[in-house]
This record gives sequence, structure tokens and C-alpha cells, in this order.
Amino acid sequence: MSSRIIELEQILRPTVAAMGYEWWGVEWVGQSASRTLRLYIDHVDGINIEDCAKVSRQISALLDIHSGIGDRYHLEVSSPGMDRKFFNFEQLTPYVGQLLVLKTRQPINGRSRFKGKLSTLDTSVTPALTMCLDEGKAEEQIYRIEFANVDSLRLIPVF
Repeated sequence: MSSRIIELEQILRPTVAAMGYEWWGVEWVGQSASRTLRLYIDHVDGINIEDCAKVSRQISALLDIHSGIGDRYHLEVSSPGMDRKFFNFEQLTPYVGQLLVLKTRQPINGRSRFKGKLSTLDTSVTPALTMCLDEGKAEEQIYRIEFANVDSLRLIPVF
């Protein structure tokens, strides 16, 4: 996580929490004049457009007084959605047993993309997750992936 994202989280997270929402994550998307600051919020009752608008107004005001972020960016406030992106290891706990798609920073056995069931979470030494690929098939594959090696990780919605 970049120092800029960490700084933004430290500034914005308390406001989101004070408004009664769960902080899910934040990311910069795009370059220069077309940069978008995307903030994800959640709530036990779900998120609707009014929630996003309310948080957007509050965060915009906070960012206006915060120096150093720059003038050229677009702010988006959104729910994490059904295909939610995971920003930290702790967010995975309720999703054990669910299907995920994952990309690693460094390949594991020559492979950097994985799609399978999140089997276990391990916090004993280094946070890591275990994924089962091709579950139930003759050639089922189990991978242990350290969270520090995860580049991107999303939930696969099942309908």
C-alpha cells in the first residue's frame, strides 16, 4: 500500500466511521488530470445512492481543506459491490468457502492468476490464505498464498 493511500485512509476513515459506515477501502485510479479517488463504504443494511452521496459530500469537504492531495481528481464513493475487491486480510474472514479470483505479485509455481475456493486463513506467522482450485475434480490443486504476495483479490458472485 502506498504512503499516499495510507495517509488518505488515516484522514478519511474516522469520518466514514463517525457517519455510521464501515470503511472498506480506497484506491487511486488513472493518471494526472483524469485521476479518480475511489472510496468504498459498507453497512450491515447495505449501501444505496443516498449513502454514497452523503459520504461524498462530507469527504469532499474534508479533502478541500486537506493540503497536498492536489486539485485535479474525481471522487467516487461506492459500495464494495457483489464482486468486492479485498483491501486487507481481515476482510476475508466471512468469505471462507466462497469463490475468489486472485492475482499474485510474484508467480507461485509459474502461475500468477488463481480462481478457486477460499479454503482457510492462516495468521500464525505471516497472513496467508489457502485456495482450492478445481475442487472436487481428480486433479484438485491447493495453493497457500501469503497475503503480502497478493496484487488483487476479488469475490466471484454466485447466483
